[in-house]
Amino acid sequence: MSFKGIKEEIGNYIKSRDGLRNNYQNYALKSVWADVAGSTVAKYTSHLMITNKKLFITINSAPLKQEMLYSKDALLEKVNKHLQYEAITDIVIK
Repeated sequence: MSFKGIKEEIGNYIKSRDGLRNNYQNYALKSVWADVAGSTVAKYTSHLMITNKKLFITINSAPLKQEMLYSKDALLEKVNKHLQYEAITDIVIK
């Protein structure tokens, strides 16, 4: 079995377990957040968490938070595309 096959098997196992899945999703999202949202948004993001397929984002800039509210659908698609599966179905911006 190749390294890629082992990596996929471990990823599938983690995704199949609820507690591990939440930790995996949060780690995976934090590692790609600057690529998904952009460096400016990442700079003003103080908290990211996925719970029950909802992404909770805390933004420290009111104008940026307002702009993010308008682009929630595009952001949702980008996050799921980067994570390569439907990790979230809704976004809550605080």
